[in-house]
Amino acid sequence: MNPRRMLILLTIVLIIGAGGFAAWLFSLPETARSEAPGPIAMQEREATLNALRPAKRERPVIAIVGLNDATETTDYLMPYGVLKRAAW
Repeated sequence: MNPRRMLILLTIVLIIGAGGFAAWLFSLPETARSEAPGPIAMQEREATLNALRPAKRERPVIAIVGLNDATETTDYLMPYGVLKRAAW
């Protein structure tokens, strides 16, 4: 292909792409307008805050996160043992 034909083809593709994008853009639905929600009742607010409070535990919760790519199970037992003894 000669450079002139490639340039013409590229221009046509860009024009068709821009037209398709414009058609898609105009086909989007209009954003819905909604009114602001009313105030939350104090009882509901207190219930939500109480539900989000952490549980009282005698000992802290320990979680070990890691990748399991070519590792043995002992790779996770060692940090757990160290943290278990260090916690209390």
